[in-house]
Amino acid sequence: MKGLLLKDYFVLMKQSRIFVLLLVVYTILAATGSNSFGAFTAIFISMLPMTLMSIDEKSKWDNLAVTMPYEKKDFVISKYLIVVAMLFCTSLLYACTKIIMQLGGMHFEEMFSISYITLMLSIGLLYPAITLPFMFRLGVEKARLWFIAITAALGGGTGAFFVNKSADSFDIVYRIMQKPWAILIMDVLLFLLSAAISIRLYEKREF
Repeated sequence: MKGLLLKDYFVLMKQSRIFVLLLVVYTILAATGSNSFGAFTAIFISMLPMTLMSIDEKSKWDNLAVTMPYEKKDFVISKYLIVVAMLFCTSLLYACTKIIMQLGGMHFEEMFSISYITLMLSIGLLYPAITLPFMFRLGVEKARLWFIAITAALGGGTGAFFVNKSADSFDIVYRIMQKPWAILIMDVLLFLLSAAISIRLYEKREF
């Protein structure tokens, strides 16, 4: 497993440095008060497995990997662990940036918002939990349409929710924000269920 994670790390550093740089910049911007950038960070992280899997497919990595002493479930788990590791790193960067700014004399109502970090983690876990099973079953190229459809459905559904509900929608969102840990626990469970489903689907896939 360590070897697979190192492989993904080196691929990411070599092929997607701009991607990683954007994650760092967005996280710092979120910490300075531009909270919407936190959502961008979480969504970017959720797209990391698709980026890595796309590179793997183009290099025929899957065909080579089956000859190595790994089980198929190891390849699946490594992609889920990449998401968890990046979410942890960006959350830590967010918290450290807030603390440094506080110590530097830039005053905030709180050093950093645990609720905000929890929300970032929830978004970062939910999106890959929905999309990764499609990618492991169909491959990235075939699953792109599903990815676009899911993104459009989530975006359109969110827009319609706020348009139709007006003031009530903000009240619902406020109530949800009051229970960030409950949302995170639900997303963690969904993330684990997604991993189990992806393992089963990938094990049945032929190369």
